[in-house]
Amino acid sequence: MRNNVVFAVLVSAASLFAAEWDFYEPELAPAPKEAAWKKDVCVRLDETLAVTVETRDDVDAAAAWFGGKLKAAFGVAPKIKALRSAGGAKFDPEEYALSAQPGALVVKAAGLAGVKHAFHTLRQIAIVDRGGVMSRGWIMPAFEIRDKPSIAFRGVHLCWFPEQRVARIEGAIRLAAYYKFNYIVLENWGVWRSEKHPWFGWPDGKMTSAEVKRLVKIAADEGVTLVPQLNVFGHASLSRVRTGNHATLDFAPEYAPLFEPYGGWNWCLSNPAARRTIKELAIELHDLFGRPPYFHIGCDEGCPPTCPKCRAADYNQLFSSLVKELADEFDTRGAGVMMWHDMLLKRADANEGARFEGFYCNGDERAEQLLDSLPRSVAICDWYYGSARKDGKYPTLDYFKAKGFRTITSPACEPSGITAQAKYAREHGMFGFLVTTWAGFHGRNVPATMLNAAHAAWGGAYPGPKLHQDIYSPCNEHWRQIGWDMGNTDRRNTGFFDEQFPSTTVTW
Repeated sequence: MRNNVVFAVLVSAASLFAAEWDFYEPELAPAPKEAAWKKDVCVRLDETLAVTVETRDDVDAAAAWFGGKLKAAFGVAPKIKALRSAGGAKFDPEEYALSAQPGALVVKAAGLAGVKHAFHTLRQIAIVDRGGVMSRGWIMPAFEIRDKPSIAFRGVHLCWFPEQRVARIEGAIRLAAYYKFNYIVLENWGVWRSEKHPWFGWPDGKMTSAEVKRLVKIAADEGVTLVPQLNVFGHASLSRVRTGNHATLDFAPEYAPLFEPYGGWNWCLSNPAARRTIKELAIELHDLFGRPPYFHIGCDEGCPPTCPKCRAADYNQLFSSLVKELADEFDTRGAGVMMWHDMLLKRADANEGARFEGFYCNGDERAEQLLDSLPRSVAICDWYYGSARKDGKYPTLDYFKAKGFRTITSPACEPSGITAQAKYAREHGMFGFLVTTWAGFHGRNVPATMLNAAHAAWGGAYPGPKLHQDIYSPCNEHWRQIGWDMGNTDRRNTGFFDEQFPSTTVTW
């Protein structure tokens, strides 16, 4: 009996000293390089919080932006103290430090870019205070975080197909910024409504000038730059080849001279009118996107020519001269040209035992001469969509880099391939990392691609969830927050699937 009394007293005493808080450690994407948590200490994100934004550059703009985002996301407007500090000089351009303790939140960075990354981290940490039916405000554990990216150019390649709603594209842009990418290559698949050449693309395309300007503004505010892509060689149909569609010729056959016969997959490079039209479209698109520092010209998966004049000409020279013309034009605009790699490697080099066995090579026997003829200002996006290589080697990346080109590794949605290629790019001094999505930006491919790529670009591998059954569930909450920012009211734009139950059921 006495033992029971003693036990009861001990339990009662322990309860008096039990911690009031025990926060779950947030699953941040990307995971920061340095993070320390005090999970038993609560920080309230309210009007009494003293917020300091300390930068070397953009001092007033950084403080104003951060304060605006606190108001928009959390509904609070604490006093923001803007400081110009020599301490900011110790930060790389996108590096940031973020710390919170009761009554105080401090952000340190070199400038506005780092402050934006800090806010996107804060957004993933804060949770709604419980205890009532409705929200009572936001809380978080005390913490100290410092982080910086491991690759300077961190991009996501997005395709805008006719079937995609504008809200899906906007959500993808916001998610890329949320996960701290700094570039998005946006490829038009027949949806751009050119004002100079209205016949170019589908008549009902959703990519209007007004929509592009709105999205460019949103992207810039969130911290990511939109880069337009115009296919100037192959993929001229602006449709996937297996569909049989051609976004121009299906409705405007009078423009057939601009494209190769027998399908119109390539632009007709021997036709001066086609080359002039390509250049006009490229300039219009670059202007529409606000003249960003890059412009992607595609150039993958071209076919051998079928036009009699193209066949009689030096076709590689036609191709090379077009790329050089565009590179020169964009150089005068202060922008660099990006292109896919595969037509710059000869097909035979992908054969068994050859130097690029297993990689994507679609060029002819003179592919190396073609490559050597290109200006070194061109950035080559080397796409490889497989799993991580067993030997850990990516010789095509080394090849382009050794030739003097800015080289960008471009994986697809395969997680191990994303992680391995980013690691190789970091360790071998490649120019950048551009994860591609093509027709795969839907369903679980969205969180799988974005989470793995975010971790890889900032220096690590996605560790997987600590709490959730679904390996990519942390992204669900992030996508939901983006929907709040957009004022979303359409169920189809929530989650990653348009349907939770298939429209065509199976009968047994």
